[in-house]
Amino acid sequence: MSTRDVPEQDAEASPSMMAAATLFMMSRYAENPSADSAESVILHLECVAEDERCDPLMREVCAALAQRWQIHAAQPCLAHGAPGASLQH
Repeated sequence: MSTRDVPEQDAEASPSMMAAATLFMMSRYAENPSADSAESVILHLECVAEDERCDPLMREVCAALAQRWQIHAAQPCLAHGAPGASLQH
């Protein structure tokens, strides 16, 4: 069965799939921080937070994390060697 044969409502990502994709994106951000990858994490967190199929606690945590990730979108993590990072203490 191709994705063209799947009814539209079944073609949507499940909450578990979105959560797994978000965790993957977070690990990619840790490897190579950038504002673009942070924005992707935020979008996925917001999708999970707004998905009524998700557990209420998962929605609440993802909403809070989306707000915290705004910091990363505005300023990539300097601790991981982003341009301008300083190793001096």
